[in-house]
Amino acid sequence: MQKSNMPMKGAEDRISSEPCEQGIGSGRLTEMKRKRAQATRRCRLCENVTYRIIEMQGMPRAVQTLLTAEGVKEDRTAVLQVVRCKVCGLVQLTDDPPRGHYGGNYLFSVNFSEHAMAYQKDLAERWVSDHGLSGKRVLEVGGGDGYFAELLTGMGCDVTFVEPSPGACSIARRRPLRRVVEGMLTEKTFAGEVFDVVVLRQVLEHVPRPLRFLKLVRTYLKDGGKVLIEVPNIDSIVERGRYQDFYAEHLLYFAADTLTRAVVMAGLKVQEMYTIERGDYLVCVSEVWPPKLDAMAKGIAKYKRDVRSMLESSIRAGRKVGVYGAGGRGVSLLALIGAGDLGVEYVVDADEKKWGRFTPATHIPVLSPQVLRKEPVDDLLITAIAFQDEILRQLSWFARSGRRIGVLSPRPRWLGEAGESDSVSPKRENPDADCMEGLC
Repeated sequence: MQKSNMPMKGAEDRISSEPCEQGIGSGRLTEMKRKRAQATRRCRLCENVTYRIIEMQGMPRAVQTLLTAEGVKEDRTAVLQVVRCKVCGLVQLTDDPPRGHYGGNYLFSVNFSEHAMAYQKDLAERWVSDHGLSGKRVLEVGGGDGYFAELLTGMGCDVTFVEPSPGACSIARRRPLRRVVEGMLTEKTFAGEVFDVVVLRQVLEHVPRPLRFLKLVRTYLKDGGKVLIEVPNIDSIVERGRYQDFYAEHLLYFAADTLTRAVVMAGLKVQEMYTIERGDYLVCVSEVWPPKLDAMAKGIAKYKRDVRSMLESSIRAGRKVGVYGAGGRGVSLLALIGAGDLGVEYVVDADEKKWGRFTPATHIPVLSPQVLRKEPVDDLLITAIAFQDEILRQLSWFARSGRRIGVLSPRPRWLGEAGESDSVSPKRENPDADCMEGLC
């Protein structure tokens, strides 16, 4: 995909490469006002400095809300300042739409066009098939009159629909949708709920603070959940010279690289990016990554509890416990579970440079594997996960002597316990072969 070549020229456009002014009305600016405007011009995504690409005079303040006869008398035009971030490259407008614009009579519908309806049907079928959406909880944000949500519902999705326009919601409620919510998406809209997928079709380009919005969307996703995004493609606008596609409601103009940057900054991982509708639109499929920190914290707590309880139960039963592996992961694990106060006899490691030293934080002596024969323990936990299978083969004699070996992968457990598969490798003919290999 080719990147946009800026600046762009038009018959009535004034072009400048200097940082542009934000929030300034018509009329001549004083030098002080100009400097103040330049100092506050920041990217909507990354908050770095922008520079002006083009200024379009006499433009509608809103293109999706047509005027009544009375409205014509009060109509005022707008100046669209199109800027580009010097750092992330995002093309954007400087001024927001009128306050409350989307909560009024704003309405975008495709019911008048067979082509548009067929396009949405094809897209719904593709997403349901590609991402296994049937039977999944789907949240569609800013879904207009609900046509796409109705398509997803008919394909087996459990759709929740939220839309700020009262007129659009009125139409959506006449469709066979289970749940239609009127209003902007906030942290309170569906507090405590999570969804398998969030759909953002022709929405993100309207959002004044895209990073804040995408982070909000992420909070409504399950771990591994996906966001399906469709936005206008700035590359297509530029390549085809369709400058009428700049208008007040569309604050952001994404290319593949800037859309990727926005998604990644919000803590999502891009799975797929492609263009559709003859290149006019970009589709980005992203997923939650890394896992949410609250889920990670619960996982760490359980892991620590499981491993520590393994060692504690052995020691309470009067059994001596040792550990195999004084590498980085082993040392970290011992500290994580607080092994220093458990009474672990020693840690053994095949690296002789570690012998005679002590583990950081837990202060357990590190010895040669020879000690397993001279001063054997009853239970030995292998912490060197990367070498687990190799160590199990080398310690087959240890398990045959009536002692237990513990492993961490795929989950912490003692091998040989009831209901556990003992994966120790087949017996060696010579039980002293391991010592010949210098391991014990």
